[in-house]
Amino acid sequence: MNLRVVGCLVLRLGLFSMMGGAVPALAAGPPVADPPNGLHAQALGATRLSPEQKQQVKVISHAPLAPFYPKEAALTGRTGKVVIDLLIDADGNVKDAMVLDENPPLVGFGDAAISVMRTYKFVNPYGRLVVFTATVPFSP
Repeated sequence: MNLRVVGCLVLRLGLFSMMGGAVPALAAGPPVADPPNGLHAQALGATRLSPEQKQQVKVISHAPLAPFYPKEAALTGRTGKVVIDLLIDADGNVKDAMVLDENPPLVGFGDAAISVMRTYKFVNPYGRLVVFTATVPFSP
């Protein structure tokens, strides 16, 4: 039984979340496959979330993107997009991040995406380590 103490309350995970509602169920079927160049959820003791399950994980805070924008790209007005794998702990902290795709490559958007995503804090309603894929758009 997983127990979490919140204030004076003890909540059994699987019945209630810290927000007072039901904890979303993780898929009972086969696990979601890891991308070949992504984080390996099972090896990390995590569960990879499907796109539908990922929608339950909400952002609660993060640093602004501007300070992380690659300087040369900002000066030339270059835009970019990074697809990134994130490992989120039960408390909603980013524990690891890995770039899956960076467009355009070799401009610095991948490193910038990892840096900014490490500032993110999430509500993780699953109460355990999870991995999911996100997209970070860059536009000056």
